[in-house]
Amino acid sequence: MFVKSLQLPALLLILFVHYGAGSCRAFAFTVKQEVRVYIAHQKAPYVTNLSLRQGLYFDLIRQLNSKSENYRFELIYMPRKRLNRNLHEGSLDGIILGVIPLWFKDKARTKYLWSEGIFEDYDDVVSSGDLSFEYQTPKSMIGKNFVGVTGYYYFGLDELVRQQKVKRFDVENEHRLLEMIILKRVDIGIIGHATLRSILADNKGWADKLYFSKNTFSNKFYRRILVPQYYPELFQKLNPLILSVIKSPQWHKLQQAYY
Repeated sequence: MFVKSLQLPALLLILFVHYGAGSCRAFAFTVKQEVRVYIAHQKAPYVTNLSLRQGLYFDLIRQLNSKSENYRFELIYMPRKRLNRNLHEGSLDGIILGVIPLWFKDKARTKYLWSEGIFEDYDDVVSSGDLSFEYQTPKSMIGKNFVGVTGYYYFGLDELVRQQKVKRFDVENEHRLLEMIILKRVDIGIIGHATLRSILADNKGWADKLYFSKNTFSNKFYRRILVPQYYPELFQKLNPLILSVIKSPQWHKLQQAYY
């Protein structure tokens, strides 16, 4: 939550320390304003261990905190349904990391404020090695069943699911999604490329049991930070801060450690 007692981005405090009779020295320091940064998913490489605060999202927050003079960012997990409800009600007391405008039906970027792109990604289409499904368009999946993650929106496919032309199964995470395909309990899975790479790196032999469509489910996109319209001052300071992080050699080195 933004610290309500602070009327300015940073509050200047003066501490007086006495050195003998009648002498003192003043030290100035700032108290940074707390900003809650919400995430709605726990998946590698972005979150590899929530309790230990490991993953690229935590690395990003630490980098932002090291560079920010005004804010202290705190990463918090919140289930997607609750996050959506708070956002739509205008009661969300923070910002959202790792999302794109399409997921919030804001392609024109007019409903919310959107940061610079941070994480490049796209969605792969995966099937079993026996099926070897080659994706074309959402309609090419008519008559098939696919597995996704609970709470995720799959543009074009969910519309066909509502029309009962495609059957959807939900699982709790991407690791389980790939297991379902390997066990041949579903035909097809949709999974983010960065997450796919990370899981396969930790599960040797899985790639040999899967087929990866040459055509991807989505074009490349950038995961960003969504800022509600009622935090304009934060938004103005956020983009320069993000750019200072993602353009640094240290940030590129951190990313390479996950693949």
